[in-house]
Amino acid sequence: MFARLVSQITDPALVFILGVIVLLVNAGAEDFSRGFVFVFVPTLLVGTAAAIEYFRARSSEVTFNRYQRNGIVLAAAFAFGLNTVIFGSQIFPSVFWFSLSMLFTIAAVSLYLVNHYFDKASIHVLMISVWTFILIDQRGTGWFLLFPLIVLTAWSRFKLKKHTGSQLLWGFFLASLVGLLSWVAL
Repeated sequence: MFARLVSQITDPALVFILGVIVLLVNAGAEDFSRGFVFVFVPTLLVGTAAAIEYFRARSSEVTFNRYQRNGIVLAAAFAFGLNTVIFGSQIFPSVFWFSLSMLFTIAAVSLYLVNHYFDKASIHVLMISVWTFILIDQRGTGWFLLFPLIVLTAWSRFKLKKHTGSQLLWGFFLASLVGLLSWVAL
């Protein structure tokens, strides 16, 4: 019961939106509009891809496998890539949001490659870990308090038999790479 609650609270979509909200606290109107675009484009594209894959899996009596999941990950990579173009162009020019979009593009593409060629990496662990690294970098070391939540998330995914230990490590490994890049790029 507790494992399911932790897994639901650390849902990647929820963690993504909460991370952006934390970044937007005390932001000006211009940054707020950029943050809205940063959330809106991926939510629209990834939500659509997830709905398509969900209904396709329901209608075919096939369990939701890692290759179907990769369609959603590719939608995320495309969405963040589109954000990178938006923030890198004259539409909403911003070095910070451009860099953040690029980091999430790298995370999504890396996740796709690991899922496709190696093993299913945990998106839950990846998302909570990436945001932990970004918030430590952007908002201070007090966000180190999120590290126990990473461990708790990994435990819940393992307990619910959604991931193996290696899949959880893949998620944290990819997040660590993106986290290191965030300290350089942001």
